[in-house]
Amino acid sequence: MASSLYVTNGGRVIVALLVGALIGTLPIAIMYGIDVFRANGIDYFLEFGVRNTFSGLVFGTFVWFLCLGIFGGPVWIFLHLSGGRYWWIAALTGFVVPFCVLIIQGTGFFTGRSGSTTLRRGGVDIVIDGHLTQAGWIDAIQTSVVFGALGGIVATVIWRIAYRKNPVQ
Repeated sequence: MASSLYVTNGGRVIVALLVGALIGTLPIAIMYGIDVFRANGIDYFLEFGVRNTFSGLVFGTFVWFLCLGIFGGPVWIFLHLSGGRYWWIAALTGFVVPFCVLIIQGTGFFTGRSGSTTLRRGGVDIVIDGHLTQAGWIDAIQTSVVFGALGGIVATVIWRIAYRKNPVQ
């Protein structure tokens, strides 16, 4: 029988996922709002930026919620049923899953890249003729680490909301 030190229920899980999705989206929405303000000034920000930032927050929360279900759901079910119900397991898993998904996506590990693809970011070539440059590898790793860290924070918050100590223990 799996460990029963921590227990949860469906209602707490749904609330935890919604809060986790919101927390995952918040830094991106805030950075977007700051960029709009810096690029266009206060008048534009108040007229358009606030609405666009809020719309991005709502849409981003929806996307995060879906991704938490698609990528995190099967992992959570496995860990929950096998007794992995501790905060540090949630944090570690929350880091590892997005890190792996993004490093695979960022390096084109499964899909490859076409031979003529060239990508530039910030004035630096990250892909030349379908192959990652050194800057491309660094970019893929940095992106994966940042979103992995965000995933670890989100997973810890989700764990904290979803789980309670078993009163029967």
